[in-house]
Amino acid sequence: MIYFHIFAFFLGCFFSNFPQAQPYPSKPIKIIVPTGPGGGADTSARFLAAKLSNSLNQSVFIENVGGAGGIIGADKVAKSNPDGYTLLFGFNALVTMVPYLTAKMPYLTKDLEPIGITYRGGYILLASNNFPANNLNELFVLAKSKPDEIAFASTGNGSAAHLGAELLQQMAKIKLLHVPFKSTGLIELMANQVQIKFEPMASGVPLASSGKLKALAVTGPQRAKILPSVISINEVLPEFKLIGWQGLWAPKGTSKEIVLKLNNELVKFLKDPEVQQKMIDSAALPNDPSPESMTFAIETESAIWEKIIRERQIKTE
Repeated sequence: MIYFHIFAFFLGCFFSNFPQAQPYPSKPIKIIVPTGPGGGADTSARFLAAKLSNSLNQSVFIENVGGAGGIIGADKVAKSNPDGYTLLFGFNALVTMVPYLTAKMPYLTKDLEPIGITYRGGYILLASNNFPANNLNELFVLAKSKPDEIAFASTGNGSAAHLGAELLQQMAKIKLLHVPFKSTGLIELMANQVQIKFEPMASGVPLASSGKLKALAVTGPQRAKILPSVISINEVLPEFKLIGWQGLWAPKGTSKEIVLKLNNELVKFLKDPEVQQKMIDSAALPNDPSPESMTFAIETESAIWEKIIRERQIKTE
């Protein structure tokens, strides 16, 4: 018996020399935002990081890595150690539009592990107050009578506003004139230098509500509660889909346990009363934050935008 105790003592000493795995997270978490500071994604990411820091009892900080339409920041995450300490907070275009607009992508969509969608929002089709059409059907009638004369604004070739308008043209069988801007193009829209534009609901609804611009339609699956008299494009074109969302990714290869832990934190985040009020204020759409739902959204939207980019021969500048 004495030999057994001596053996157990030395065995315990032997294994005590090996470092024990610490529960995640045991050190600060870095969230990379693939844009410069101050934009919509950056603001949302900083709000999320503050909430996660409190919930996880660990520092969560933001690093802005802008450039190339978000590619540089996303690529940095895709090539990071899959240990849960480097994450990406970005927007759906990074994996549903950009890969089909860029000839040589440094990363693949599959190199990023979906954790969950934090926000989903539709777009509002705005028009200049001087534009004669007051609703979607009037726009279609006018556009068919004046092909390539009605100008739509976007924030650049391949942007969501551009692709959404291309999809609208294809489905409605109309021809519009694309005018890309380096800025939002909203000032030019108010001045009637361009006639229409797809704008995210969060920034577009105040412009319509204040009377600075008029709303022709929204892109959610139903009418928005905040603008009940404005039709959804789906009422006329049931297959039309233009939704913007933000979400959290990890590098591919991150353990399922860490992904689940972070997803659980997102679920708690979305139930926070302050977060829910912000969702209401920004006309957010219903959202399933599960990794599976995020994966499904990526797959279905990618199919839409790959097809429209190829058929309309859209290239970035």
